[in-house]
Amino acid sequence: MSNVFAEWLEAPKRRHVAQFYEGEEFLIDAVVRFADDGLRAGDGVVLVATRPHLDAVASRFRGSALREAVSSGRAMLLDANETLSEITVDGVPDLTRFERTVERAVERCVRAGESRRTTADQRGRVRAFGEMVDVLCRDGRHHAAVRIEKLWNRVAQIHDLSVFCGYAMSGFACEEDGARFDEVCEQHDLVIPAESSAPTDDPVELRREIARLQQRAQFLKGEAKKYEVLERSYQRALREQQRAEHTSRVRDMLLAAVSQELRRPLKAIVSWSSLLRSAQPIDVLEAAEAIELSAHDQYQLLDDLTDASRVVGGTLRLRLGPVDLAFVLRAAVEAVSNAAMTKDITIGLSIESDPCLGHADARRIQQVFSNLLSNAIQFTNESGRVSVALARRDNEIEFTVRDNGRGMTAAALPHVFDRLTQVGGQAATRPNGLRVGLGVARHLVELHGGAISAESEGPGRGSTFTVRLPRRASVA
Repeated sequence: MSNVFAEWLEAPKRRHVAQFYEGEEFLIDAVVRFADDGLRAGDGVVLVATRPHLDAVASRFRGSALREAVSSGRAMLLDANETLSEITVDGVPDLTRFERTVERAVERCVRAGESRRTTADQRGRVRAFGEMVDVLCRDGRHHAAVRIEKLWNRVAQIHDLSVFCGYAMSGFACEEDGARFDEVCEQHDLVIPAESSAPTDDPVELRREIARLQQRAQFLKGEAKKYEVLERSYQRALREQQRAEHTSRVRDMLLAAVSQELRRPLKAIVSWSSLLRSAQPIDVLEAAEAIELSAHDQYQLLDDLTDASRVVGGTLRLRLGPVDLAFVLRAAVEAVSNAAMTKDITIGLSIESDPCLGHADARRIQQVFSNLLSNAIQFTNESGRVSVALARRDNEIEFTVRDNGRGMTAAALPHVFDRLTQVGGQAATRPNGLRVGLGVARHLVELHGGAISAESEGPGRGSTFTVRLPRRASVA
């Protein structure tokens, strides 16, 4: 038992004390001495503690003093958890309920104590131990604990009351608990450290103890900094691991999807080659066109994948110069005409009579046009229609591709330009393609300082892709 606590027991009048503790046995001994001295002095005693602590205190009392005090009303034992449920509203201690439960217990002990006084002018004095605050702190509800301390202070202003509150040090184990610890201490006019603090009246030894505590605090600060460094390293390693795992998954999905994409044209090439080697009468020109178209599809896929890799690596560059975009568009339409004829798809071309001149990379703009046209043809059913338009809009040139094909859901629209949108899940196994070209197209348009967008009224209702380019590109 600390000297400070012993001194307070000698003259506890109108004092509010916080006793911090590390071991349960220390707390029980302190509460027993606090209550026993109070009963011996003729004071009333109110103990608000957890049920295990109430049982431990009762078992250590000498003789039947506590039991007799409870019977006479000079002592009241209240379960801390039950009392908390009675005095809180939505988790917040309520003044009215505190008065009805806790202050009423104090008043009863006051009246019982006054009946034992020898002179009429002596008021009944009460000693109260409160553990509700510790229950709240252990639960992380420090603000509610401070609220209860304030309510105890209010009762102490009305009655001749000494309040002894016990706090486990484990309730303040985190760095952010420092401010909460200070707030709790501010509600008391005496704070007693835990039992591991060596009690001493020697000023020299006291200074040494303070120096030891300062050294320990400095050590803990250093340990906290080490922990922060380790935590940052761990988080960095975790992010790198997650990126590596994501890259591995994307790579596996990409390989699976590319294999699927290459299988179709390769199958066509093998089939037509077998027919040419056989004795069956076939149209050689048709076979040659089919083989050429399949080879072109493979070349286009590999070209798009190469450009996608350059986009990711940031190595894709533009070669800007004066460009007749109408000429570029006609070349793009010509490049996809065989694919359209194979599916009997009609391409409607509309080019404004005014010159659509721009400052751009002609090869890359043709790639954008070709990718959007190929996408429209790929997702349009046989005998469908694709409409293409090129027009001037103030200081911009607008290119539009509209089809009456499969369309898209509202959920798919925001992701249509994501690289490898079709990779993974069922999409990679259906004849929808990788759509790598759309991701590349968006990057190329943005490099020219333009914008690209997609619209669809829903599945089966076609899609519209719009590209807006400045007449003089500002390279992003």
